[in-house]
Amino acid sequence: HPQGDRTLPRFGCIRPELAAMSLEYVNDLNAAEKIRELASVDHPGVRPIESNDFRSLFIRALATVFRAWNNSGRRIVPGAIDPANVVVPELDFHEGAVLLSLAAWEPCRDTLSLFRPLYKNFYRKTRALYPASAGSLRHEWIFDACVEALGAEDAQDLLQRFRLEAALPGDGGFDAPLLESLDAYLRDFPRTYHPPLPLCNAVDRYNEWSRVNPDATHPARAP
Repeated sequence: HPQGDRTLPRFGCIRPELAAMSLEYVNDLNAAEKIRELASVDHPGVRPIESNDFRSLFIRALATVFRAWNNSGRRIVPGAIDPANVVVPELDFHEGAVLLSLAAWEPCRDTLSLFRPLYKNFYRKTRALYPASAGSLRHEWIFDACVEALGAEDAQDLLQRFRLEAALPGDGGFDAPLLESLDAYLRDFPRTYHPPLPLCNAVDRYNEWSRVNPDATHPARAP
């Protein structure tokens, strides 16, 4: 996309006569592998999961899906919406989170066709595979990722439309706690500051530095 962060690997060689193309090789862990890595640290002697570890990973991965959907003119559900199909750079201040493939994309019929696989594959799947980490997940991360990708005004419109469509008869698939979280999120939206994720990550890095360096001087702690 000519504006904003890219959401796909760069194109390489394209051979239309063969209906074939090559893409940039992405040699990073995908979000599914990082979720497994975070879930595996719940053992004695291993650094415990920080409050922002899961949040940062989920928001960056989910925001990539929202950006790809938006870049398509909001016309398609971009490929397999699954943690295994999105790569998030290891360093949280690096840009470049991408979807590995658009294969299996579908036309976007409504907001449910976008939010349903996000919830099913990022939340329900993670809880099923790693029950011990279930308590670390928050529904609000989906909404925060929407704001991160689209901006506050467009995100609010999309979330309100999703809430209306999720309430229609026969549109199940969403647990009551998710919809309750969405109601609270929308209720507080106009008077809530939504800090950008890089700011939250910077604060977390400072807090981690402060924990490791408790005797740091005031000049060292100054911004």
